[in-house]
Amino acid sequence: MDTTTQVISRKDGRNDFLHGSQGDLPDNGIQRRIRILIYGRFSTEEQNCRSCRDQHEYCRDWLERQGVPFSEILIEADEGIPGERLDRPGIDRVRNLIRSRQIDMLVGEDVSRFYRDRGEPYKLAGECVDHGIRFVAVNDGVDTNKPDWQSTLSRVSEEHAAHNDKLSLRIKRASLARWKNGEAMGPLAPGYQRIPVDPVQHERTRRGPYKDEKDEQWASTIEELFQRCARGDPPDRLAEFLNVRGFPTRANSQTRRWAGNGVKNLIKNYIYKGHEQYRETFSKKHFGSGRRQAERSAPDAVWFRPMPHLRFVSDLLWQQANDAIARRDRGGSHPQGQENPLYRVPRNSRSPLANHFFCAACGSKMITQGRNDGG
Repeated sequence: MDTTTQVISRKDGRNDFLHGSQGDLPDNGIQRRIRILIYGRFSTEEQNCRSCRDQHEYCRDWLERQGVPFSEILIEADEGIPGERLDRPGIDRVRNLIRSRQIDMLVGEDVSRFYRDRGEPYKLAGECVDHGIRFVAVNDGVDTNKPDWQSTLSRVSEEHAAHNDKLSLRIKRASLARWKNGEAMGPLAPGYQRIPVDPVQHERTRRGPYKDEKDEQWASTIEELFQRCARGDPPDRLAEFLNVRGFPTRANSQTRRWAGNGVKNLIKNYIYKGHEQYRETFSKKHFGSGRRQAERSAPDAVWFRPMPHLRFVSDLLWQQANDAIARRDRGGSHPQGQENPLYRVPRNSRSPLANHFFCAACGSKMITQGRNDGG
């Protein structure tokens, strides 16, 4: 934390800089420091853009140009977290400082750094005003010292939200173009290799587009895997077969060893018979928390393309292996998404005795723990 301080006089418990008066500050014996909090944020897709440190320096320069060179500067940030999320650690600490009146001024580069939402920036600024704290979004010209701050904040929040909507559409359009051009999409499937479409350009930029090709060294392993599955070998035994062969796991896997569920997902992947599907799920915003949750796409919303050069097994062998997997699913087909009666029910509330036991001291619901190890 980089902090500089200056003791200033106060008038009626408020200093003129924070609340817009242009008169001189008389020395009435009430003294305190101006405590300014600078907030910065960048999301995961912006990691190559302006960092939080750059945002903090930008706001500090603005403060100095406004004639506030001697103030206590507090720094807060959320790094790699989308602005749609309402429950970010950094912004939560900002709100706590506001509610406890531990700051006198809150400054950010622009409104979207605080929230990428139409309503939340207005709530945050209003909370600052309610607690006697000045709120400033430098690039947007939002300043609660100005009489028109409410209309300005509403306008720029709407502009940022409209920009986000257009950006989302541009991303989807670009993704669809890549899909139609046969470029690589999503995580790399085991048994394939991802190579640049234009090696010369890639050498210069280290960026895509890319295309996937079969890694022929794994052709016999994949063929034998599907044969073993089709004849009824259990998933755990198939996983051990892949581990012994040293077959690579998915590019986004958290472990380098195969397990039964991973094998079943591999067997179900259409790519091994020369077909690809994309957008089987989509990201849906939960407006109460700002988080995004995966939902299954409608059948007509799933993208499909034939990729015969990526085929490892015949259609017949692929189907025989998947039929064997389906027969092993003792529960049969389960309702998916909102059709499932356990939709959004926490796992620790699914036991037969859930919601029947309560703490005698505080009355809170008791939950199960240690379901994997019997504790």
